[in-house]
Amino acid sequence: MTSIQPGVVAIHACSPRHPEGHEHLSHVELARRIAALKGYDFAGRFDPAYRYDGPVYLVPSDTLIGTATAQAFGVANEHDLFGGVAPYAFISTKAITHGLPQGHTAAPAGWSTAFSKWVDEVVLPGYSAFSHADARSGGMALLQYGKVRVKKTSGIGGLGQWVVTSEAELDDCLASLDAEAAWDDGITLEANLSDVVTYSVGQARIGDLVVSYWGTQGTTPNHHGEEVYGGSRLVVVRGDFDTLLQLDLDEEVRTAVRQPTPKHAPANASFPALYASRANYDLAPAFDDV
Repeated sequence: MTSIQPGVVAIHACSPRHPEGHEHLSHVELARRIAALKGYDFAGRFDPAYRYDGPVYLVPSDTLIGTATAQAFGVANEHDLFGGVAPYAFISTKAITHGLPQGHTAAPAGWSTAFSKWVDEVVLPGYSAFSHADARSGGMALLQYGKVRVKKTSGIGGLGQWVVTSEAELDDCLASLDAEAAWDDGITLEANLSDVVTYSVGQARIGDLVVSYWGTQGTTPNHHGEEVYGGSRLVVVRGDFDTLLQLDLDEEVRTAVRQPTPKHAPANASFPALYASRANYDLAPAFDDV
């Protein structure tokens, strides 16, 4: 009688990381805990040359880009990984949040104008841009109404962001982005917020287990004295967003929990090859900083 081999959980670092760094160690610990939850063995780094006897559940450090990339890891759907697969790189970044400026000169392959129109009512006024000219056009349009926050779409943890208050400051900021060759990844420009309380709302699935959560984000100074993301305090329930809404939530939190729905469905409709076993949304009910 042939025995059924237990599965393994393997990690994949999408970009080089220090083997003793915090991000890598957190990645490893997450994968170990998922392995224990699934009753699988932890196999360390995924080895494409090794023939695994049982199913492999992948825990990548970032979104996998492209169906071919996913298939190389044996990933066919959201049940094969803790993370997501996107057909184009911009979908996994802040760039997906806004539309392009009117009369734009550059757009990445796979861009969906329909998606940005669908979610326009649930995001801040703003633009995504993939050229200096488009960024300046969008920035100047927004400056008519107040301060503008410029973000590198590749920035994480609150880094790679600047607030500009004038045409001169916008030009200086864009010149620095020219020097960094930031246009391939793109940037976003949006109305700056004051008195910000940022909520984290999300959902994750591992096998038949589904959890949903809400929480508030905090900041902390890094080694350079910059304010960066310092973690979130979360309330987690087993179940979907409807289960989360059954809790005794104040109206602002309840509104935040409802926000992912009008964004999630259009994303799947606009990008059919997109799938994920976990998703997080940063939501900030606040006032434009004018």
